[in-house]
Amino acid sequence: MSLALAKELFAREMCVIEDVDFQKALFVPQTGAGPTLQTTINSQDSSFSISSRQKKADTEWNVHATGRLLSLPDNRTSRKTNLDELARSLPEEVSKEKCYEAFNARGLQFGESFQGIERG
Repeated sequence: MSLALAKELFAREMCVIEDVDFQKALFVPQTGAGPTLQTTINSQDSSFSISSRQKKADTEWNVHATGRLLSLPDNRTSRKTNLDELARSLPEEVSKEKCYEAFNARGLQFGESFQGIERG
């Protein structure tokens, strides 16, 4: 959602998302009506928030994520990364299982549906 907002704000400019803070998980039911989502941006400091509420009658929004969107200067150019060179520069390969164990140790739990890391 924040990337869609950045695209809307900065059109074709390159941008970066900073200081992302995931405050609360957003659960979407497999059937039935899902929550109403809202993305807001503060034009003064480019901070954004992503919120939801379960029913339209609810007056309180639950904040799920916050962060900042910044455009990059025009003189910045993107460059392609050679993935083979990058792989050779890394000291060791980490298995999928070890990676998710490290995430878990840092308080990031990914359910089975969100474990998309695989060797390419």
